[in-house]
Amino acid sequence: MATAGVGNTTVGHALSALAINTASPQQCQQICDSLVPLLADRDRIAVHAEFVELKGIEALLGVVRQHGRDACLSALRVLDKLSRTSAREMAAASAIEIIVRCCEKDGQAPRILDGALRVLHGLTFEAEVKELLIRRGVRELAELLVEGRPEDQELKGSSDDPDEEEATMQAWSDVVSISNRLLQRLGGVGNSARLPKRP
Repeated sequence: MATAGVGNTTVGHALSALAINTASPQQCQQICDSLVPLLADRDRIAVHAEFVELKGIEALLGVVRQHGRDACLSALRVLDKLSRTSAREMAAASAIEIIVRCCEKDGQAPRILDGALRVLHGLTFEAEVKELLIRRGVRELAELLVEGRPEDQELKGSSDDPDEEEATMQAWSDVVSISNRLLQRLGGVGNSARLPKRP
């Protein structure tokens, strides 16, 4: 088995830690963050294969289902790394359904949406999985986000914190951008729909 890693982190160690700390969003976030550089290693094909063999995809999807906010976002970033090398394995682990449900959650934070859509975009580069995405309604999801989202109340940051409000607007801009790219990959027609301006 490959033992490529960053510092003392290996795939096996990280997944063992994730299993032990599955109930703690803070620990899940830290472990997932440590996996991002590990899965970007120069020998990433072997590392990705080991990760899949050790049921790492299922562990990450468990974090997405169980936790929100930073832990969920960190898990999505790891899944994004895997999406182009392990698309079939991700589809077999119900990743499409879990990630679409994450996107459809009422009031979902825009940065979570952005992370989830990036994973779906990565999956489109495997032809068979791309067809599954279309059948699951991902094209329609992307169209909704480009054409009809977000409502003005969902754009609000903090009225007394311009930096937070700017970050929220930028996050929604990123959502529209990746939605357009996803639409283009799925045969839809992306457009340059702009977010509504606050009055």
